[in-house]
Amino acid sequence: MWGDRIIEYDGLMTFHDPKNKIIAEVKINPEVGGWFSWKKKLPTDYIGGDIFKYTSDPSKDRSSVSKISGSWMGCVLFDDKRYWSIKDDCPKFELIPADDPLPSDSRYREDVSYLKAGDMEPAIEWKAKLEDLQRAEAKIRKNYCQEKGINYVPV
Repeated sequence: MWGDRIIEYDGLMTFHDPKNKIIAEVKINPEVGGWFSWKKKLPTDYIGGDIFKYTSDPSKDRSSVSKISGSWMGCVLFDDKRYWSIKDDCPKFELIPADDPLPSDSRYREDVSYLKAGDMEPAIEWKAKLEDLQRAEAKIRKNYCQEKGINYVPV
């Protein structure tokens, strides 16, 4: 209920166009700098990469035709030329609430209702009950997967 909610992306993405013999490799949050490095660490939304052209084997005879840089949350540059920016005219979408939402809609949660009313004590109690229920359900899913030999990946 409190604190920042942050989603971090990380890693290499590869896009391959075999028809035109082009590969793009984009690294999100490239490893630049570090705890004991003299270089300043880049923001975690920074991207870097290359677009490669190849003739026969994409892993051997490729050559870089463009450098990719920027931020996936701000702007993307190809060879230092801005291709896309959040400041450009992006479509604005308006939330349209459902006329008849499901009973499980988060607007009906007890903890949220008490929180909106400013009644913190019952809000905290209901939130704890919800978390206990979620932990119990996660345990049931994990046990089921173990019994069936399914690889369990917590959500």
